[in-house]
Amino acid sequence: MATSLFHCTLTWCFFCALSSITGACCTLLTSTEEQRILLTFKSQLLDEANLLSNWVLSSSNESNGACSWTGVLCTDGGDHDTKNVYGLNFSHFELQWQPGIASQDIAFLALCRLPCFTVLDLTDNYFSSNFPATLHKCTGIHTLSLSYNLFQGNLPTFIDRLGALQHLDLSRNYFSGSIPASFGRLPSLQNLKLHQNRLNETIPPFLGNLSNLQTLYLAYNPLSNMANIPPELGNLTELVDLWLAVCNLHGMIPASLSNLFKLLNLDLSQNMLGGELHPSLMNLKSLNQLELYRNQLEGPIPTNIGNLTELTNIDISRNLLTGHLPASISSLLYLQSLHISHNYLTGPFPSGLAFITSLIEVFAFNNNLSGALPPNLGTASKLEKLIVYSNSLTKSLPPALCDQGALQEVQLSNNRFSGGIPSTFAKCPTLQRVLLDNNQLSGSVPPGLWGSPALFLLQLNDNSLIGGIGSEICNAENLSILRLDSNSFSGSLPTELFNLRNLTYLSLFHNHFSGTIPPEIGRLKQLSNLYIQSNAFSGAIPQALALCTQLHVLQLADNQFFGVIPRSLGNLSTMTTLNLSHNNLSGPIPAELSALTLTNFDLSYNHLSGPIPLAFSNTAFDKSFAGNMDLCGHFKLCHSNRKKPTSKRIMMALASSIFAVAFIFLIGCSLKMYGIYRLHRRQMFDCSATNTWKILTFHKVQFDEDLDIVRCLDYTNPILGSGGAATVYKAVLSNGQAVAVKKLNKVTNHGGGSDNKEFDSEVATLGKIRHKHIVKLLFCCYNKDTKLLVYEYMPNGSLGDLMHRSTLLHGSKSKPLALDWPSRYRIALGAAEGLAYLHHDCSPPIVHRDIKSSNILLDAHLNAYIADFGIARLMERDSATNDECCYAAFTGQVAGTYGYIAPEHAYTPKATEKSDTYSFGVVLLEMVTGKRAVAREVFGEGMDIVRWVKARLADGEAWEVLDEELAVCWQEGMLRLLRVALLCTRSVPASRPSMRTVVVMLLEAQPIINNK
Repeated sequence: MATSLFHCTLTWCFFCALSSITGACCTLLTSTEEQRILLTFKSQLLDEANLLSNWVLSSSNESNGACSWTGVLCTDGGDHDTKNVYGLNFSHFELQWQPGIASQDIAFLALCRLPCFTVLDLTDNYFSSNFPATLHKCTGIHTLSLSYNLFQGNLPTFIDRLGALQHLDLSRNYFSGSIPASFGRLPSLQNLKLHQNRLNETIPPFLGNLSNLQTLYLAYNPLSNMANIPPELGNLTELVDLWLAVCNLHGMIPASLSNLFKLLNLDLSQNMLGGELHPSLMNLKSLNQLELYRNQLEGPIPTNIGNLTELTNIDISRNLLTGHLPASISSLLYLQSLHISHNYLTGPFPSGLAFITSLIEVFAFNNNLSGALPPNLGTASKLEKLIVYSNSLTKSLPPALCDQGALQEVQLSNNRFSGGIPSTFAKCPTLQRVLLDNNQLSGSVPPGLWGSPALFLLQLNDNSLIGGIGSEICNAENLSILRLDSNSFSGSLPTELFNLRNLTYLSLFHNHFSGTIPPEIGRLKQLSNLYIQSNAFSGAIPQALALCTQLHVLQLADNQFFGVIPRSLGNLSTMTTLNLSHNNLSGPIPAELSALTLTNFDLSYNHLSGPIPLAFSNTAFDKSFAGNMDLCGHFKLCHSNRKKPTSKRIMMALASSIFAVAFIFLIGCSLKMYGIYRLHRRQMFDCSATNTWKILTFHKVQFDEDLDIVRCLDYTNPILGSGGAATVYKAVLSNGQAVAVKKLNKVTNHGGGSDNKEFDSEVATLGKIRHKHIVKLLFCCYNKDTKLLVYEYMPNGSLGDLMHRSTLLHGSKSKPLALDWPSRYRIALGAAEGLAYLHHDCSPPIVHRDIKSSNILLDAHLNAYIADFGIARLMERDSATNDECCYAAFTGQVAGTYGYIAPEHAYTPKATEKSDTYSFGVVLLEMVTGKRAVAREVFGEGMDIVRWVKARLADGEAWEVLDEELAVCWQEGMLRLLRVALLCTRSVPASRPSMRTVVVMLLEAQPIINNK
């Protein structure tokens, strides 16, 4: 929904109120009497911000009286000198009631004694309890807003006693139940806003009796499965805004809505509405905005859609619509935004679309559209975004897309476009994202496109493009992702490529590139993924690759590299994939590689020799060394030169045998003593020999089953953390590896058995997923009494500890740590990538449900790992749709941690990926501000970091919320991350970005030093 629809301010309402109260209003009370009444009201409030400090009784001869007090609204007096109080505006005052159930009754009884009282705005405070029962005494009130508070219970049945009401806003509270019949008996009502509550019945037909209603907002209420749109709403002929998004609405859109001739905004999105769009709805000639996305609408788009002559924005994406785009869509002369993606539409784009001068963006991806794009698309309008990937579009790319110099994003992937990339693309300095992959494009890339200054993402893979990378690429200072794989590019890599300090992802595989990799590659400090396999590169692997300290994936396979493997590659501690196979490498495998934690390791088919390092001598790497005839160890014994035995050697062999017999005897004694020790330890922890352990391993780790279980249970182990569900210890396995052991506390269910939900959830989740930013569950062991989960140990603890203690632990010592901005940024990006993997790359997706700074762990290099999956859930596909975005975790109760829980859980326990996005946004705010998610001593009682930041931003400059401990030079990068955090913490889930989008935005927000 457009901003105007979400944020209709009450200022206009106040002006309406003021115009209706003239100077002729009878002065039934003196100024002193008005002040005393207001002071009675104030006495029932807690004003921790002290905003009402100037509410002080003044002498009666002062004409202004209460009219000079903060928040008090007064008439202008007209021809009289006396001003009268007609309302209160306490919006964003952070007020709440004094303790005691009678506070609000006393307060409103006092207010209702003001004879001219007509306006009350309490928006965004902390008022709680049920709807104020004594408000019915204020019979003259016509503007009432209690929005964004903590009111609960049922809506008032006596609301019709306020017969003068024109503007009623009860949104963003916790009202539940049904809408009482009294709401249909407000003849003067113009604006009714009940959105974002817990109303769980249906939309009552009697709302159609509100003949003067102009605005009706019921969005984001969990209405009953029987709820539909009553045809009686078609009687609201004065209606301008109708917002019914995310209401669980079923059935069809009634044709009677075509009677709403004054309607400007219609939002029925994210429901379960079905059937065909009735052609009569296309007669709403005043309509500016039509939002019907994420429903189950089917059939064709009505051919008379061109009748919506005032339409500026239409979003009918993610439905079941079929057929062609009607030619009459070209008649929408004011159209700015066209969203029709994720349907089953076929046929070509109407050629007249190119003549709509106002057109800014077209989103039509994931359909089956065919034919050519209008060849002159972009000539008439300042087109910014053209997103039409995954269709069957053919012929040439429109050369005029950037004629108006505004094009920012063009995504034409997964089509059948042919011909070359238009040379005009090289003259488009505004381009930020260009995705032309998986087409049939040929020819060379226009030189200027390589160096487009705003370019962030260039994706040309899977085409038939030729030529080399132009030296102009040095001008693409913002380029982060470059994908050219599976083409016919050739030549050597220009040195200018290695000056792109923001480059994180470089993929050139399956081309004909040749030459050496120069040492300048070490300049790519942000490079995380390098794919150059299947080319003709030669020469030595440069030592300078070790300077690319962020490298996670290094793919150099199937080239002509020769020489030795650089030892310095062992310093790339973040690397998880190393593939050097099918080259001409020789010499030994550097022992330094043993320090890497590799999930994909391949040195096969080279000319390597010597022993295989012990760390790789197991079955997990059986195929990693194939085709290297001179390697030995693991699968092939390493033999030394044999010599004939001499008498000296015979004597030495005899002595060795005697020593071996003695050693075996000592071992036997030791084992007997160890058995006694083990029995003692098992008795200590009530783990009898008959209580056998079951062990599941998930990663390569060497451990002694009996000894290491005892080590994990040792009560003397240092405690890393504890909670109601578990205690986490640090332990050291027999192989010397430090691990974190989570011992689950016993929880008994009603049936007397043990509740295994947390244990089962972590095993089911972490046991099957593999990602560089998700903590590794090494193994678990359990019996009927005890459950242990053994993880890789993170020496730097959690982000929450590190941020808020400002201390790095090193054994028993500690030293102060200022977690600088580049480190915070890298942690944020890593955690986002891990969360995006859960949401988008797991099948089914996984919702974590407890993202917080204390569940983001940090290794020795401050790499981030998402941890604690005890309440994670596999998301189930919504039975109503096969849409990948319609996953949710259906849980019996709201889970999570206060301060991180998304606001929609006030009315629904259903967890979606957008719940995790909100929680991650809170973590970002912690990083940006340096403050905890909940800090009463900083924010005040009942305030969290989200509300605090938004309040500060409303009153001042953005830089005022930034962490003062960080250098000023990082402020620009911090502000970029702040913007991402604010998007993630939007109150409406649908308006939050996906975590995949968050990753992209974070890549664009890389730290920049501002030396101004």
